[in-house]
Formats: sequence, C-alpha cells, structure tokens
Amino acid sequence: MHMLLSGVLHIHTLNVVHRDLKPENILIDKHRKIKIIDFGLAKTEDADLIGNALVGTPYYMAPEIFEQYGEQECYKPPVDIYALGIIMY
Repeated sequence: MHMLLSGVLHIHTLNVVHRDLKPENILIDKHRKIKIIDFGLAKTEDADLIGNALVGTPYYMAPEIFEQYGEQECYKPPVDIYALGIIMY
C-alpha cells in the first residue's frame, strides 16, 4: 500500500489527477513494484475547464463528484485519495 500511496503522491506533485483509480488500474510487476496505469481520464489539476462529463468508475468516485456534477470542476486530488480509501477497504 505504501508504494501505491507514493505513486499517487508523485502524480499529484506533477499536478495530475488520475480520476479513475481502481484495482484494475494497479499492476504489480515481477519485482513486486506497483504500476499505476490507464491515464486516459487523467487531467492536470491546473486545467481551467468545467467538468461537463461524469467520468470514472462509480464505485470508486468521491461523493463530491456527484454533488458538483455540471456546476464546476470537481476532479481535484482529494478524489484520488477517496478512491485509495475505497481500494484499501
């Protein structure tokens, strides 16, 4: 779990929000290193676009995504942290 948290911290320091973290997007290589994949829905945090599409896997989406849908950009780093909590659970 530590490697996964470190990987998400690294992408957040690059101002990238994955927006679709789930077990299917986490791989383990032959050296037991975690690889985060599928950045197709990823977005830079400083992008000034309004979120007009509901993207991600509903079971791993933070509640604020549903509450703020269509109003403003609600995909920020805390939504990845929420998804990590669901994965850990």
